[in-house]
Amino acid sequence: TYHRADANGELIINRPIDVPALTMMHDFAMTAQHVVFMDLPIVFDMNIAVSGERDMPYRWSDTYGARLGVLHRDDPFGEIRWFEIDPCYVFHVSNAHDHGNSVVIQAVRYPELWRKAGDFDVDGVLWEWRIDLAAGTVSERQLDDEGVEFPRIDDRLAGLPARYSVAVAGNSWLRYDL
Repeated sequence: TYHRADANGELIINRPIDVPALTMMHDFAMTAQHVVFMDLPIVFDMNIAVSGERDMPYRWSDTYGARLGVLHRDDPFGEIRWFEIDPCYVFHVSNAHDHGNSVVIQAVRYPELWRKAGDFDVDGVLWEWRIDLAAGTVSERQLDDEGVEFPRIDDRLAGLPARYSVAVAGNSWLRYDL
């Protein structure tokens, strides 16, 4: 862990996050008070990396598990509280905000991905997680059943409750051959 100032004198904090394996953390979420990390079951596979195949060197792991880590922004060197969730993968977060004692995250959730190859053979749909920090629990719910990706809200509402999210619908364009 270290920190330094950038060219403008702003403090930059670098802090490692310990996770059990080389998981692919593609995105994270921020609210006014918290940062949320996603430790999900897509993990690095050295055999694929050195095979010479033109494929992503990451695969789904049935044994890795899935969890969300919450860090208070006022204490970047503090404890990260981990909350188990149902296994899934998230590339992109739509928004996150604080709601009383809870952190609410909305993101595109894939039920499983890259089990045998680095293909997008299943659609991601918009889900919401509510992490109750007081009770130490997480509730999950699907918000829509349309396959989407690259969700966005009005940038002026980042970190605040947003009624609408827009996204690219129909993930068939994500299916590709390397």
